[in-house]
Amino acid sequence: LGIGPKDVISYLLPNLPQTHYVLWGGEAVGIVNPINPLLEPSTIREICHASGTKVLVALGEFPGSEIWQKASAIRKDLPGLKAIIRVMGSSDEKEGIY
Repeated sequence: LGIGPKDVISYLLPNLPQTHYVLWGGEAVGIVNPINPLLEPSTIREICHASGTKVLVALGEFPGSEIWQKASAIRKDLPGLKAIIRVMGSSDEKEGIY
């Protein structure tokens, strides 16, 4: 994905093993920015914009969770975003990384 030491990886994840992998892996290559998945999409978008997020990692479609819908809703408003990576969930595979 071309992430370097000054690039930001943000994540919208509940407390899962994958959350820790994103945190540790992201710290190894760049800057990690955890975002509270309970925030409204407009607030998440502003945080991603202000931090210069290049990659967003989000929980895929999952019963009782709106995280993937929030991530999908903001991606068109973040031109600097290189990819959204889906963790788990039942979304269409081609929507997992764009």
